[in-house]
Parts: sequence; structure tokens; C-alpha cells
Amino acid sequence: MNASVHLQQPLAERLRPKHLGEVIGQQHLIGEGLALRLAFESGQPHSCILWGPPGVGKTTIARLMADAFDAQFISISAVLGGVKDIREAVDKAEAALNGLQPQRTIVFVDEVHRFNKSQQDPSCHMLKVAYSLSLEQPPRTPPLRSTLPCFLERLSMFCKPSTKKI
Repeated sequence: MNASVHLQQPLAERLRPKHLGEVIGQQHLIGEGLALRLAFESGQPHSCILWGPPGVGKTTIARLMADAFDAQFISISAVLGGVKDIREAVDKAEAALNGLQPQRTIVFVDEVHRFNKSQQDPSCHMLKVAYSLSLEQPPRTPPLRSTLPCFLERLSMFCKPSTKKI
């Protein structure tokens, strides 16, 4: 990446860890012998929920998962996106999986608790085609069991990033 493009990126993006070893904190998730670390080391992603307040590394961990698993990374905002965006993500994930060089997909859904009923059905289908699905749910929101029960039925791991300030 050239210097001018790098300087045009937001500071948070420029400082974002590029490797798992650069992540500060979150040892309860990525420490030696723990589920996410084992997923990274084995190359086998998990569908999961990354839950916590802004700035604790949810997006970073999801992006690192995509890099580690050689997967395409698709980010959707449940606030700004609609059913069209969800269907496009599903189509991209299916195309990547069924292409000449099959590739997995990590879909990161920001503010997933804000999905309405019309967004829920295609989102649940996304769990079938996206090899791994990373979801963000801020801490003071309705539980997923009442807003998106289909996610909880299909997720293999529930992650809660640390909220401790460093």
C-alpha cells in the first residue's frame, strides 16, 4: 500500500493489528489452547458472536479470521443495510464457495440486534453459505434469543470480548 493511501485511512484502520500476535487483550478468547486460538491455528473457523462495547476488537478479530482462513470478508451494518445487502452477501458467499477456486466467507454484521423480521430470514440463510459468521452485539441490547433465535440455534461458539480498559 502506498503512503498516500495509508494516510487517507482513518487512524483506527491504520493502527488495526495485522496479525493475531499484535492483538492486545482478549486473552480469554485468543489465549493459548482456547477456542478461537485453536480455530486460527487449525484453519477451521467458527460461527460466533463477538459481543462487547465499541473499541474492544470485535471487527479486528473478524478481519483477522478472514485473513487467517483465506476467506473473503464482507461487512454489513444492520442499521444501514437492508435485505438487499444481506442477499448480496449471500450471493457473494455462494459464488466464492462454488467458484473455480473455492473460498470461504466471513460475514461481519454490525449491530445485529437491530435486524428486523424482514432481515432475519435471509440472515439465517447466510449461516448456511457463509462458512463463518461474526456478529456484533453491543452489551446493553436485547438478547439474541429474543431478536434472532435462528442464530443461536446454528452458532457453534459464543464469544464475549473483554470490556476491561487497558
